[in-house]
Amino acid sequence: MSEHHEIEQEQVQAPRFADTPENGVVMRYLAELEGRNIDAVMELFAPAGVVYSPMYGKMPARGFYTEFFRSSSKTQVTLLGLLGRGETISGGTTTGYWAHFSNLLATGAQHEFDLVAVMELEGYRISALHIVMDTALLRPTFARDMGHAPYGQ
Repeated sequence: MSEHHEIEQEQVQAPRFADTPENGVVMRYLAELEGRNIDAVMELFAPAGVVYSPMYGKMPARGFYTEFFRSSSKTQVTLLGLLGRGETISGGTTTGYWAHFSNLLATGAQHEFDLVAVMELEGYRISALHIVMDTALLRPTFARDMGHAPYGQ
């Protein structure tokens, strides 16, 4: 006969992620994104860094974050997972994350969504950020709340 033991909340600990340089890039990026510090975010990007966004298309990193911070007044990120160190087909280094975002737009509208982001790295600077997310429900509210259609429409 087995005994059933209830787990006290204090016994459950938050997951610990490996202390790697790639995970460090992700964690610093998310912290600076939440802190809305465009200069600190840009320090993480290579000079020619780009962002591939399903809502904005391909943009230079500075242009993307300028628009992102202009259009929203608060960003809260809940990290759901880290992708660790990966490799592109050509041998480049990648890393990334899975997260839930809660964005308060400058218009007062709230957008909630999950996304996966893959970062291509040059050394430990982001050369490209690829944002992957389901935009089916977000596109209509994005157009209404932002005053323009998302990329590709």
